[in-house]
Amino acid sequence: MSSLAAARADNFYYPPGWAPDKGSINKFQKSHPLGKRAKDIKDGILVVRFEMPFDVWCTHCNTHIGRGVRYNAKKKKIGMYHSTILYEFALTCATCQGTMIVQTDPEARGYKLVDGIKKKTQMEDVEWGTHDDPTLERLNAPEVGIAMAADPFFKLEHEEQDKQVAKKRSSGLADLLERQEKLSDQYATNAALRSKFRAEKRVLKRKADEASARNLSIPLADIHQDDVIASKSVVFHNLSKRSKKVPKQPRSSFGNFGSSGPAMSRPAISSVAAARRR
Repeated sequence: MSSLAAARADNFYYPPGWAPDKGSINKFQKSHPLGKRAKDIKDGILVVRFEMPFDVWCTHCNTHIGRGVRYNAKKKKIGMYHSTILYEFALTCATCQGTMIVQTDPEARGYKLVDGIKKKTQMEDVEWGTHDDPTLERLNAPEVGIAMAADPFFKLEHEEQDKQVAKKRSSGLADLLERQEKLSDQYATNAALRSKFRAEKRVLKRKADEASARNLSIPLADIHQDDVIASKSVVFHNLSKRSKKVPKQPRSSFGNFGSSGPAMSRPAISSVAAARRR
């Protein structure tokens, strides 16, 4: 990196002709600290990274866009909801280059899909009655309340359906309550978790010490009882031949210098050598 590039990277570069009495460097160079992101800042537009909050469809090309996909969006203020600012994000579809408009909705604690985009229907939307299909009954809808007040039979039927749905969901609610009850004591939960981590750390350290003692550079798998049984069941058939003892023969006079023992005949020496080779 050159000295000029290094100075710019460290924000210590001062252009020629600049002096402190001329204001900031950005003002002197007629630039903005955010660079190209603020090229339309005079119109109140700033380029930001926008992450798609849920699965949607592009209405221009009918392309599916998954939740979490990020875009360079033009962000601008469009109004106020009480003391909360309403923002609008203009996105560009990567497939057809169509414009998609998304606005914040603090009243509903979500987002409004204004133009060029529609939300993908999920199973939970159908279950809870938040689907856009008018044929589906919405939970706590005013029309249902009016119908229940006018028709006792409809009210009875609706109450029976509510009881069945509540019965199906009661088991899940009980499991959630039990899980929350287990995690209610934060100190005990934290202590149990740290104790588990300490035990695992000791086991890992012991394995690392064993591998280091054996000069092994690869991690060893845990010993399983099935492996022990399988290793003990292995039979080496040639072990009996290799371990067969050779009968001792008297030493020859030339094998024991200075001894006066009886000398072995040449055929006996040949038989001993052949037995040793076997």
